[in-house]
Amino acid sequence: MTANLSQVAGGGGLLISVERKGTPGRSRVILGHGGGQTRHSWGKAADALAGAGYDVLNYDARGHGDSEWARAEDYSAEKRGEDVAALAKMGNGPVALVGASMGGLSALYFAAKHPSEVSALILVDIVTQPEPAGVRRVTDFMARHLDGFDSLEEVADAVASYAPHRPRRDAGGFQNNLRLKDGRYYWHWDPAILHQDNGKMFRVVNQVVESNRARLDFPVMLVRGMKSDIISDAGIDNMRELLPQAEIFEVDGAGHMVAGDRNDQFNAGVIEFLRKHVPPCHDA
Repeated sequence: MTANLSQVAGGGGLLISVERKGTPGRSRVILGHGGGQTRHSWGKAADALAGAGYDVLNYDARGHGDSEWARAEDYSAEKRGEDVAALAKMGNGPVALVGASMGGLSALYFAAKHPSEVSALILVDIVTQPEPAGVRRVTDFMARHLDGFDSLEEVADAVASYAPHRPRRDAGGFQNNLRLKDGRYYWHWDPAILHQDNGKMFRVVNQVVESNRARLDFPVMLVRGMKSDIISDAGIDNMRELLPQAEIFEVDGAGHMVAGDRNDQFNAGVIEFLRKHVPPCHDA
């Protein structure tokens, strides 16, 4: 499917790369990937949404993929929210936000600050009070491979070790999330991301949502990977207190990387939710 890649000035003027697919003028959907990933992690989901008639904006988060690395290592929730705000200006009318993990927090922060600009919010395996052990396992995995890999097979081995529940991916499928330098493969993100205070980020987002929750009346869906160690029942309960309208969509057999683990099931659930609340054609 044809896509157009461009850049937009995000928080502090940082250039954010965004790939656009689908039908211009239709209802817009912004896709935000998780930490350590790139927009390519949404490849099949972006195609499915575009095929369903949406105008899809799939971006590389600051410090990831083809977007610029942050000056002064500013990967705060506030700056990430400003990046989403810049993307939301690429067109008219409110936008639907789909965010996984880090991308979900960025979407939630923006939505809480600008509720009138949001038509729907889909949070993928993330809550404002996640399980610390699960978060730590993600960051430990990211920090373990800063010196790069000798081969794509070594990359596939590392991912298989982190996610033993999922079928081993073909090594070539990781190339879009890597860069080759001096004969070694490195993840395509800024290592300074690991310096951020995750606890502070979760607290900031939680506080913004609490402060504005009386105005947060847009439809919400929380996608939960049933094999994930990030979300617990307590985390779900907390989100329901903050966003009582939230629908829960459970994806069996999926870990934290829900879309990658059960892509067809994920895409079907997201498209059904969006068609119900945000038809692709404004006049529908």
